[in-house]
Amino acid sequence: MGHNHPVPDLVKLRVKFKSAEDLPSTEALWAEPVDVADGSYRLQNSSFMVPLAAGDVVRAEWAGDGELQVTGLVAASASILTIVGAPPGADLDLEPTVEAWSSQGALWTEGNAGMLVTTWSPDLRLDMIETVIRPSLGAGLQWLATALPSMRDVEHMPEVDFELQLVVVEPVEE
Repeated sequence: MGHNHPVPDLVKLRVKFKSAEDLPSTEALWAEPVDVADGSYRLQNSSFMVPLAAGDVVRAEWAGDGELQVTGLVAASASILTIVGAPPGADLDLEPTVEAWSSQGALWTEGNAGMLVTTWSPDLRLDMIETVIRPSLGAGLQWLATALPSMRDVEHMPEVDFELQLVVVEPVEE
């Protein structure tokens, strides 16, 4: 991206994971450029796999396949990240939960396969967030994880491969 090209409002970033049985190879997150020259981007949604939250600022570089890959974490936002999920096979309507949480301090909630990943206002303490989430637990949801800003750092993401993938080797069919 040179100086003569307009900077897009949002870009897709790839989070690359180390090989593990219970993880996909990558996850895509949306981000807005903060400083394209130094490769910093503010996440617009949260990861379902690792403690990266909407609002966190990450570093990303162009990988060998032409995609932007997360290569570091610049700064965690002040928000608390929670992950709540329905038991496998449960058929719950999560929209009322998302609406209730939004009216009580949730900044951003997204759902996928019965999981709700939420960032909460920095003005809320964890005990206040628990007061909001607790009624949902009675409806069959389980509180799976919490990531405070202090926990959203490279040390707490050993499953992320922050090493830039420079070369992409295509499999050869014989």
